[in-house]
Amino acid sequence: MRMLISNDDGIYSPGIAVLADVARHYGEVRIVAPDVEQSSMGQAITSNRPLTYRRTPLKDFEAYRVNGTPSDCVALGVHLWENVDWVLSGINLGPNLGTGLWHSGTLAAAKQRFCWDSVELLSVHRHGTTTQSSKSCGLTSIRSSGY
Repeated sequence: MRMLISNDDGIYSPGIAVLADVARHYGEVRIVAPDVEQSSMGQAITSNRPLTYRRTPLKDFEAYRVNGTPSDCVALGVHLWENVDWVLSGINLGPNLGTGLWHSGTLAAAKQRFCWDSVELLSVHRHGTTTQSSKSCGLTSIRSSGY
């Protein structure tokens, strides 16, 4: 199992190393995280400058620091490392409670994987009619054919 780990507290945050240590018992781990703290960035992405990333020593993990947001890190990590099974985000230094969830970079990093893939939720075949429900970035669309 391949696990991509990110956060919003930055590559050198102690929580990311702890999460990676635990995750390695369940599969292959790669860390891609912001080079500096990016708390409260929400689902922001970088569009006004090129993103850069560098291999970074972090224990014995394959780790990269990115000059972007948590969402940028996950998008880049998924693009460069195919077939990611899980995206783990954290361990956060501060709380993510109440309305703080709306602008949490930690939560946004986890959600970003979902935004890059169209996930098939349901396919029903009934009397020659195909109904598919696809979910992408939290939006559900239903497409029917074969009436």
